[in-house]
Amino acid sequence: MVSARFQAGVLSVVLCLLAAAKADAQLLTSFIEPGAGRDPITSAVGQATQSIDVYVFTLTLPSDDPIVAALAAAVSSGVTVRAILEPCPGEGSSCIPPDAAAVDACQILTQAGAMVKWANPAFIKTHAKTTLIDGTRALVTTINLEPSSFTVRRDYGVYTDDPGIVQELGRVFNQDWQGDDLISDCTQAPSRAPDATVQSYNALVVTPDNARDLLIGSSAVSGLVGTAASTLLIQMEKLDTQMSRGVIPALRDAVRRGVTVQVLVKETTGSLAQANAVIGAGGQALCQRDLHAKLVIADGQRLFLGSQNLTQDSLDFRREIGWITSAADILASFGGTFGSDWVAAAACTR
Repeated sequence: MVSARFQAGVLSVVLCLLAAAKADAQLLTSFIEPGAGRDPITSAVGQATQSIDVYVFTLTLPSDDPIVAALAAAVSSGVTVRAILEPCPGEGSSCIPPDAAAVDACQILTQAGAMVKWANPAFIKTHAKTTLIDGTRALVTTINLEPSSFTVRRDYGVYTDDPGIVQELGRVFNQDWQGDDLISDCTQAPSRAPDATVQSYNALVVTPDNARDLLIGSSAVSGLVGTAASTLLIQMEKLDTQMSRGVIPALRDAVRRGVTVQVLVKETTGSLAQANAVIGAGGQALCQRDLHAKLVIADGQRLFLGSQNLTQDSLDFRREIGWITSAADILASFGGTFGSDWVAAAACTR
């Protein structure tokens, strides 16, 4: 049997690679919704002088919303804005033609002057929530561009100039952007060629390329959950209840190692089954209203945030982007918020 110490050593090597560029980073700020509001995003957009590359899963903000206005102002000042937009942000696996919400989002973005393409069809959905500013600064968030994200939903974000993050975010965005034509009619079905090229990432957690390995684990890497030694705090909109794969077996193994597991899931239909799966694995689970975050904190020392839920689709089949960090101020801020949310949460009922 491979020892826990060896497994922790393996992940430590991986995390050293993930944080290799951190010493060169001059900018690292964090924000928490709904308290922060739109300012962190509009401020980042307003700093752009050359380019903005943004992944959009959903955009239901009106055309006069400050975030849309900031994008339009950037275009007016000569900034190139490129947006990759998911054509089917609802529960279905495909939308031909794009669903009404995606059409509206496309029209708002193009009217603001952005260049827009439908998402890379190699993935069942593009759920990433990142923005690259001038190729030198990045927003990595759990936030959808919807009014409720800034009024009631629990979400998290970071803004950084970490060179590893910005370089790799540019690389994955360019893969998904490709060299084909822009959308000319927002109501027409996507007709892009898929690009499922698997790339190597040292700074980012990217689905489908490395997310399962780094978050849950594999035969080669134990993953963030698999190497926790004392505590696991998970705040997740949804997680996979399967007992034969994924997060529940990993949580069961963590509990057997003596790890205290606390999981917050969104209060919605199906949340009781998710909570019961966690409790059955030996962990604790509660429900939180208006939870949209995707957050994992291991041992108070390593933190994941990004677009990935702990589900098979999010780890294997979608385009998702996240980050693992050991930054002390982010751990303190987000960890403190988790603690407050845990105290305010309740047992799942549906």
